[in-house]
Amino acid sequence: MTVSSNSPVPVSAPVLNPGEILVTNGKNDDEMLWRQVNPSYVDKQGKVTEQAFQPTSSDPRRLSCSRQKLQSEQGAFEHHTQVLNLKSAGTWAVSVAEVSAEQVHAVDDSAVQSQVPPTPGHTYIDYQGLNKTDRAYLRDALADAANGWGIQYPS
Repeated sequence: MTVSSNSPVPVSAPVLNPGEILVTNGKNDDEMLWRQVNPSYVDKQGKVTEQAFQPTSSDPRRLSCSRQKLQSEQGAFEHHTQVLNLKSAGTWAVSVAEVSAEQVHAVDDSAVQSQVPPTPGHTYIDYQGLNKTDRAYLRDALADAANGWGIQYPS
């Protein structure tokens, strides 16, 4: 599945800020990106809804994740719930290859994040440049991919 072909899709690498690293570069396809999911975004069957892949209003075009190479699924969950004191039903995952297949990018900004305390391995999936229809499609595609992997922690 890819973002609809009727709209502008950022198929080329995004403009990176100093210190950011492009993860969707063809060298990290097997790596997982951990996504913390608010309990209200898990249905009665234990599947994540597309809302779990909606960027927040505080960072509207960047979906926060953590990189597997820099953080475990358990570590990502514990940081989110114990350090940041945020709610999470658990850690779900999408692979870098799945993000790339949707013609969008994942960017590691862990070295330059301004959040205190910083999130180890912080990475974002870049929704910039996508119109409303493509953002909705991408949310659905990422939720489908995450549900294919199932919950990673706690299991």
